[in-house]
Amino acid sequence: MPLQIWYQSGVDFDHHPGYRDALTRRFAEVASPGTTVSLHGTNKRFNRGLIVDDCISSPWSYQVTYIPMFFHALQEAERTGHGAFIIGSLSEPALREMRSLATIPVLTVAESAMLTACTVAPKTAMVTLSKQHAVYIRKALDIHRLDARILGIFTVDDVMTEAELDRSFDNPGPYIEKFKKAARVAIDQGADGIIAAEGMMAALMSINHVFEIDQVPLIDAVASGVLYAEYVVAMGQRAGLGA
Repeated sequence: MPLQIWYQSGVDFDHHPGYRDALTRRFAEVASPGTTVSLHGTNKRFNRGLIVDDCISSPWSYQVTYIPMFFHALQEAERTGHGAFIIGSLSEPALREMRSLATIPVLTVAESAMLTACTVAPKTAMVTLSKQHAVYIRKALDIHRLDARILGIFTVDDVMTEAELDRSFDNPGPYIEKFKKAARVAIDQGADGIIAAEGMMAALMSINHVFEIDQVPLIDAVASGVLYAEYVVAMGQRAGLGA
């Protein structure tokens, strides 16, 4: 049965073409036959002209930009016949509230990757873009109560923006090596699995098929989101599962 999945990112793809193209290519690689994934970025009606770093740097700006934008996107997804909705932001805006509103499954790349990691690793490390992003990863861990399975949060850079990272899609090698260096710190401290815990970073790793670092699995957050959405939809159709 055909399935259409709405994937809602928190970035403006007009300014991040490398990220857009990487996600589109990865969706085509991992989605099952009959599944299509429609990719959506920030809506200018809601982001008030702010770039993503401005939206997430202040709790107030986050509330007045991201939250209404994601609610609107969910309603559009349901109106247009999508069977599942993926929150492609690791910050997981208003997840519980969105699930209370939705009539279709609402998934997140963060939760999907962490639950997938539980199938292969007793202790997983979250490796994220910068210290600014680490705050949102901590929030996700608190929401999902998965601290016992997460070794810790590690950062590649103290300060790094998505605009800088987007340029790495044309020349991914240097950044992949920086990511591996940060991941090896986690592995030395006992990590049995690694999650690239930022959307653009996860896409960069997955589209370049970086699936392990020193024989430690790197969980593909992009693939986890799509395949977990397919699974939850199947559970609803075949086993009556619903929020």
